[in-house]
Amino acid sequence: MNTFFGRLSKALFVVCLTLLLPVTVSASRGRMDAHYARDTLQYDPSGAVLQVSYAQEAVRVKGGPIIGLCTDHGICLAVISVQEDAGKHSFSHGKKLGSAKVSLLEDDEVILCVTGLNSDAAFLIETAKTLCRNYRTTYDCAIPPEALASSLADILHTQTRQRGTRPLAVAAIVAGFDQSSRRPSMFAVDTEGSCTSHHACFLGGNGAALDNFARDVEKEFSGDRGGKDMGMDTARAFLEGCIRTNFRGKEGNADDVDDSPVSPCVRVFLGRVADGGDGGRKMHWSKHEPDSEYSSE
Repeated sequence: MNTFFGRLSKALFVVCLTLLLPVTVSASRGRMDAHYARDTLQYDPSGAVLQVSYAQEAVRVKGGPIIGLCTDHGICLAVISVQEDAGKHSFSHGKKLGSAKVSLLEDDEVILCVTGLNSDAAFLIETAKTLCRNYRTTYDCAIPPEALASSLADILHTQTRQRGTRPLAVAAIVAGFDQSSRRPSMFAVDTEGSCTSHHACFLGGNGAALDNFARDVEKEFSGDRGGKDMGMDTARAFLEGCIRTNFRGKEGNADDVDDSPVSPCVRVFLGRVADGGDGGRKMHWSKHEPDSEYSSE
């Protein structure tokens, strides 16, 4: 009798273990996934830092597109705020879907365009102003674009490797005239803290239209010279033409952009290389807002 009950209890134990083990493993896996999602110092099993991926997705969703072209004669930047409108393609009405902030630094010589969450963008701009003031105090000259971009990249990277912080959901373009190389220069700063030099750069949201735009610019800038010797008026016309083609809202058609119908509000910043008062060369920036609406008739 004792042997029968002993065998029965063992069988019941095995059955219970078989039923409860998958639930326990699933709950444990859920706790592990939550740990990976909260921690900036842990890679998940696929090799990604999830907090950085979340910040990059926030830039794509919340940030307006910012586009830059760098030629031998200057720099052309476009900041696009996409607006949703109930049937009428106008700039004065509608819900703002993406935004970007622009700041001219160091006596309007260096420009900083930031896209992503507004609060993080404001913090990055204030940090950039502090870096410019400190550099001016230390070296008695304007900060080079590469030095500013590298410092901002270090700050963004620090946010990804310290416990108790989160990555900043921003990406930025730093552009200006490099006195050491005597050429215009443009740098992209990513959410994860990478800093790269570009002749053409695209950051922010509205993915489908941005991908189409990137293909158009890549075709123009391919080859030995390509668009790198393009004049500023030509660069502005090329940039606005690509925006008109790729960011055109079509009523009832969601293929061109992520949300439809839309009308982009475009601000274009031109940086022209000119002779400075001290015999050197410097960058002069001007702002242009095209009169025509980039929308379908």
